[in-house]
Amino acid sequence: MANHCAIQVRDAVVTAVSGATDAGTNVEGSRLFNWQTLPAVSVMLGEADYPEEQQTLDGAIFHNQVFELDIYVGEAGDVDLAAFNIAAQATAAVLTDAALLALAPSIGVFAVGVTEPEHTTISETRMVKITALFLVKFVTSESDLTVFL
Repeated sequence: MANHCAIQVRDAVVTAVSGATDAGTNVEGSRLFNWQTLPAVSVMLGEADYPEEQQTLDGAIFHNQVFELDIYVGEAGDVDLAAFNIAAQATAAVLTDAALLALAPSIGVFAVGVTEPEHTTISETRMVKITALFLVKFVTSESDLTVFL
């Protein structure tokens, strides 16, 4: 069974960012990855406070889905600059990735912004996290959310 179109977009974003930033291939489509290897990028669907808005017309659903790229860097050197550099590299990769943009004639990808750096500890590892936000617009069939229109 095919994945929901939003999951297909997330997987395409992971592929676009993997190898295109200073995080190298340490890019995952979830919050679960090797925290011991930094920098790293985690790509996820937006949180509940960014609800997907849907409009329907003639059997089609118009989706506005937020994606979050959480970027983690270790606390060494100018970590804020390192995190922002990865965010810029990831943004360029996402906005110009031909495979992502070719998923559907209806797809549109827009950079929304980057959060302020947040110092955090995960699994006893001190790190800095920033989040790059993207809005992805696409259309699916109302009867089958795994098919782009």
